[in-house]
Amino acid sequence: MSEIEQIVPDVSSEENEVSQESVGKLKQPLTDDGDISEEGESSKASDSCNPLVELRANKLVKRVWGILEWNDIFESAFVFGIFNFFFLLITFADYSVLTLTSLMLCAFVGLCGIWVNTELFRAIISKRAPVNPLEHRFKGKDIHISQEQLQPLSDFIELLLNFIICTLRSVFFFNRPLKSVGFLVLFWVIAQIGKWFSGTTLIYLVTLIAFIWPRVYKFKQPEIDRIAKLALDKYNHFYGLALSKLPPAIKTKLE
Repeated sequence: MSEIEQIVPDVSSEENEVSQESVGKLKQPLTDDGDISEEGESSKASDSCNPLVELRANKLVKRVWGILEWNDIFESAFVFGIFNFFFLLITFADYSVLTLTSLMLCAFVGLCGIWVNTELFRAIISKRAPVNPLEHRFKGKDIHISQEQLQPLSDFIELLLNFIICTLRSVFFFNRPLKSVGFLVLFWVIAQIGKWFSGTTLIYLVTLIAFIWPRVYKFKQPEIDRIAKLALDKYNHFYGLALSKLPPAIKTKLE
């Protein structure tokens, strides 16, 4: 009897565990075939798939954003000037990126050669020990790219790719139909813009706007915010009117 009494509680406890598991499964949504749907898991995955916050906190993104916001006027003006100079050379001087890069490297090597040989020649005339100025300047310095320096860049690439993948996955899966339709229109608009401008011109225009817009917004923030609020109110008004004309099932999906 003692052995039976020891076995019975174990069996009952196992039954309780099984019943709890079955109740938990019953609480989960079912598919048409009677299987447990993966909606909960997919929703959790979509919620966790949000690298935008980490992307904004990346050191490289903060540094680039600081340049675009003109926090340091001299640094931003230097970067902006170099970018415009490169664009003018590529567009109007009919240089390709490869040709321009190669010519710049040729000029740099030539300047280094002139400097080194001039200093060596002056040392020989002055009867001093000839010393390579470049080698002397960087003597004892470890010139390499460390893992710490590459870490922000690798983190940025990883977060950017994850952000793009998560966004496109949501668009292709039609989890939010309105968002997918919006991207469909956006892709079509980009295709039409691509007929009017070359890739180099588009890159220049986007970068130009990225440099100018933060500066304009900083000085005209009240006016811009007021216009943006009016436009958003109009959009919400017409969007609400459009939703009110749709059947309840479609309206619930779009909301």
